[in-house]
Amino acid sequence: MFPERYGFICGLLLMLVGTSLQQDPIQPLEGSPETYVGGTVTLQVPMAAGVAQGFWYKNGVPVTGMARYSVSISGVMHQLTITGAVSGDAASYIYFNTFVSPAIVKSGFLTVHEPVNGGLSEWNPWNNPSCSVTCGNGTITLTRSRLCNNPAPRYGGQICPDPLTETVSRVCVRGPCPINGGFSEWSQWNVAQCSQTCGSNIMTTATRARACDNPIPQNNGAPCTGDTQEEKQTLCEINPCPGSGICNDVVRSSEVGYRYHPTDCDKYIMCFYNPNGNVLGVYRSCPFGYYWNQVTFRCVASWKVSCPLEKCTGACKANYKMEGSCRSYWKCGQNRTEARCCPKGFSFTADEGCRANFYCEDVCPTPYIAREVCDKRPSWNNPTEYNFFVGNLGWQQATCASRTAFDLLDCGCVETAQDTCVASNEESFTSTAMPSWLNVSNVVVSGGMARFLQNSLMNLDVKVKSTECPVLKLTFRESAAVTGRRVLASSSDCKEGNTLLVVADDAGIQFETVSWYGHVSRMFMSTQGIPRSQLKTVSVLYKDNYLIGVIESDNVKYISQLHAPDVSIMACGLTIGSDGTSSTAFVGDVDMVSIYKCVPGNLI
Repeated sequence: MFPERYGFICGLLLMLVGTSLQQDPIQPLEGSPETYVGGTVTLQVPMAAGVAQGFWYKNGVPVTGMARYSVSISGVMHQLTITGAVSGDAASYIYFNTFVSPAIVKSGFLTVHEPVNGGLSEWNPWNNPSCSVTCGNGTITLTRSRLCNNPAPRYGGQICPDPLTETVSRVCVRGPCPINGGFSEWSQWNVAQCSQTCGSNIMTTATRARACDNPIPQNNGAPCTGDTQEEKQTLCEINPCPGSGICNDVVRSSEVGYRYHPTDCDKYIMCFYNPNGNVLGVYRSCPFGYYWNQVTFRCVASWKVSCPLEKCTGACKANYKMEGSCRSYWKCGQNRTEARCCPKGFSFTADEGCRANFYCEDVCPTPYIAREVCDKRPSWNNPTEYNFFVGNLGWQQATCASRTAFDLLDCGCVETAQDTCVASNEESFTSTAMPSWLNVSNVVVSGGMARFLQNSLMNLDVKVKSTECPVLKLTFRESAAVTGRRVLASSSDCKEGNTLLVVADDAGIQFETVSWYGHVSRMFMSTQGIPRSQLKTVSVLYKDNYLIGVIESDNVKYISQLHAPDVSIMACGLTIGSDGTSSTAFVGDVDMVSIYKCVPGNLI
């Protein structure tokens, strides 16, 4: 029996599955199998395992031997595969198997499509991006897209060859960008005219400026941050006044003269003028960490003052001694000075810093010193009276309490001794015979003067304890031929090493004390305006842990004091004219030497 004889198919189920060459779809016959020209399709029928291959027919003609047609069994699937499909492969296909009972006959129609190439749709609108900058000129990148769906490629048709996206860059212009301001270079310092035409340590104001024009802020740009003007105090470039002393080169306010200390920024001098022509200058100190401000006449924090005597400028030591405490010192940093204290049990030593010293018991910061400048002055005619300054009312007179007198150094009334203070030892050299307590070597006594040569000295065998308020008064004049450091007086070298040195140099008088544990305190007083050949009296006294120095000559008197605890200045006697070292000795005339164990009433 041959299947091609049958022209009809009744009650049979035939499943054919079509698969394209590119996508390999598998479709059952009853699912309308299909492929496209050039594609590959497989028609298959599930059978029981082991069943022999049946017969495949195309439009009733056996496919056996047809080119591009192959029959196979894959697992339980009986397959007919057509490769390189052409339009003529579109036909009715039948699978017939008589090797099973009942026999199986399945059929279906294979559709072969012509390829459909893809076509492009219309462009979508351009996108709306932001400009690449918020100010100035930038770019905008515009893009648009289209699809390959008009029609979409099918049945092996080609995809669209043209691009599906398009990009265009265009310039975008925003408002002008903000320009932040920048400073120009500082101008040169503009120094204001000095208030005096001659003098020393006279200050004036110097200013300099810069502008916010490099560049100028524009378009809401930020302005410059910082000062457009700077101000500092600077020394006037003027010559000293002829024959002037330290109280001539001052700035006066309310009849009182003010000026910088000759060597230190944390000290100053107040000058008081007696109507009779006498002048009294008082050296004063600012509190710990403060400098004198010659413009405002006040002590202010050191960093607020441009001091012409600043030691922390240029090449300098990292720190240096602050007088008044064995623990205090000034620390240099960034062209400014900061007050510092060594820890307890340490003392400051120049070039070495804080070193262990359990004998150093000073308070640091140093004992309180008022920032306010003394607002009192002597009444001149009566030691128990004084004047005090009251704003617009000017100077007003006041009287000290009973048994007190005005002390300008303390700026107030202090208790006075009831006993008259006279010298315990005094020599005016009216005779060549020396008292027992005074021994001289290479000293020529003549005409009421004791003349000292290069190798002369005078030993005073006078011992005064520190608790007895020792005072030395020395009236002398110097030879103009000798320069450098000249020793006027020194204490004897006791076994503990207590030492006092009174030294003259070309600028003034230096008072030095060395405590029994080695701490050195120094106090400098200027002799500006006092010729060497002029008689002057230098006094030094020690009272209540303070060393007080006084210089007097003709109508001027200068007073200074320094906190110097644990000092003995005359416990083992004194030497005039030498300290026993190679330092330059005193050369000149001594008019009088006096030793007190009390404070003379007219000393301070």
